[in-house]
Amino acid sequence: AGVDRGEFVLHYQPLVRLADGRVRGAEALVRWQHPEQGLLGPGRFIEAAERSGAIVPLGRWVLVEACRQAAEWWRELGPRAPYVSVNVSPVQLAQADWVAEVTEVMELTSLPPWQLQLEITEQAVLEDEAAATAALSALRATGVRLTLDDFGTGYSGLAWLRQLPVHALKIDGSFIDGLRHRHADPVDRSIVEALIRMAHALDLEVTAEWVETSQQMEQLIALGCDLGQGHWLGRASAAAWVADLWRRNIA
Repeated sequence: AGVDRGEFVLHYQPLVRLADGRVRGAEALVRWQHPEQGLLGPGRFIEAAERSGAIVPLGRWVLVEACRQAAEWWRELGPRAPYVSVNVSPVQLAQADWVAEVTEVMELTSLPPWQLQLEITEQAVLEDEAAATAALSALRATGVRLTLDDFGTGYSGLAWLRQLPVHALKIDGSFIDGLRHRHADPVDRSIVEALIRMAHALDLEVTAEWVETSQQMEQLIALGCDLGQGHWLGRASAAAWVADLWRRNIA
C-alpha cells in the first residue's frame, strides 16, 4: 500500500574507488516516508515486507526507480557515469519471472546493462542454489554486474564461490569496523586481508562497507581493497549528491 501511495524514496550512497577517490557507482537505499513515524530506514520494514510478500512490488519499484535514475546519470554524465547498485531480496530471487522482470525494467528505462549492479546475499543463493545460479548466469550473460553482499558472515567455500557467476563481493562491515582505529584489531585485519587476497585470486572486485574513519581508509588502501562505501566517503542522500560528487572527482 505504501508503494501505491508513493511513500517510498531512494537515497544513494557512493561506491568510491580507493586508489584515486573516483565515484564508480552508488548503492540505492530505500527509505519509507511514513505518514506518522517519519523517515524509516530499511531495518524497520524490510523483514516484514519479506514475510508478507510486499517485498515483490516494493522491489520492483526500487528497481524501476534506481534504473531510471542511473539512466539519467548515464545520459547526463556519459560513459563513465556511476552505475547503480540494487539489493535483491531472497524472495525476489526465487520468483520464476525475476530475470525477465530485470531485463524488462532495463529496456523500459533505456539503461545499459553494465550500468546496473545487483547485490545478492549468500543466503538468497543457498535457498535454491541451482535456480539462483541459473538466474544469475542469465543476468550475467546480459552484461549486468553481480556482487555478493555481506561476504564473510556465511558459509561460502572456495569451490562454491568459484562457480558463482558474480563479478565482485562486498566484505561485511563488521570486519571493517575492526580497522576503525590506528591500532586495528589484528584478527579483523588478517581476515580482511585474507578475503581481499582470495577475491583477487578469483578475479573478483572487492568493496568494503562501513568505511567511517581515515584509519580504515588508509588500511584498506594498503591491503589493496578496490572500492569503499561509508560515511567517510559519502553519506546516503538524494541522487543529485552522487552526480555532484562525480563531477568534482572529474574536475
